[in-house]
Amino acid sequence: MNINSTPWVDRFQPKTLDEAILPSATKQVLKNLIKKPTEMPDLLFAGSAGIGKTTAAEAMLREMDADYIKIKAGMEGNIDTLRTKIQEFASKVSMTNDRKFVLLDEADSLNRQSTQPAMRNFMDDYRENCCFIATCNFKNNLIEPLISRFSEVSFKIPNEEKTAILKATLVSVFKILDEVQVEYDKKSVAEHVKKYFPDLRKMLIELQTYSNKHGKIDIGILSSIETEGLEELFDLMKSRDFTGLVTWTQKYDNIDIGDLNSKIFSRTEKNFGVKNLPQVILHLSEYDYKDKFVTNKQINILAMLTEIMRDLS
Repeated sequence: MNINSTPWVDRFQPKTLDEAILPSATKQVLKNLIKKPTEMPDLLFAGSAGIGKTTAAEAMLREMDADYIKIKAGMEGNIDTLRTKIQEFASKVSMTNDRKFVLLDEADSLNRQSTQPAMRNFMDDYRENCCFIATCNFKNNLIEPLISRFSEVSFKIPNEEKTAILKATLVSVFKILDEVQVEYDKKSVAEHVKKYFPDLRKMLIELQTYSNKHGKIDIGILSSIETEGLEELFDLMKSRDFTGLVTWTQKYDNIDIGDLNSKIFSRTEKNFGVKNLPQVILHLSEYDYKDKFVTNKQINILAMLTEIMRDLS
């Protein structure tokens, strides 16, 4: 793969805990844990999207030189896949004769009725051979019997550390842009970082997408839908013009779903009437959550707008 096409999120992922941008207390807890890997409990890393949970877990495992397997629950979350991969991994002799680790990424995307109860059993069956580390954005999506099997590590940033971590994030982003040799406007990048903080993954994805399209990063990275664009959107949905809706999403291909949903929510009652508000809220919430897992953000937004349009009364 051409290094210039490699996702910046992957290319510049911190390799050690010292390189990771984390709250000081969280980082210290993790450093203490890796000193005694054989005594490490099963861990649940909880916190908002893009804050560094998976990065921290993989940094820990590298520093311990651990024998581990990473399972992306959003893509490999069915029962049979989990059972097969975990069983095969746990039953093989460790290359280092040390403890094995299972990194279950995005565990909150597992089905609550079937896969999560099964996962609980897998943990019990293989605990002797493996330590489980799970990450989640939404802890309330996990069933309590599964949560109770983990020792939780919070990635929430204390108020007193937010300014320092924001500055460290900005420095890191500037360093990345310098290394990839992309021309950029510092003020625009700083505003972009503030907008998405603390979601470093989202920052980098948007910056790379914009730079690939425009060849540089300027004030355009901060663009959002203005009143005229919103009025056009509402007119299209009220007239049930799907073709126009497709064209609209292509026109605003750089829009952030969080920004769009806030604007739709604040104008729904005026444009669609109060009777449509509950259904619109449900769609906004559903697709805001899905945005964390989909690969094509534009299609996700189009699907959301299509459902809202379809259900208008």
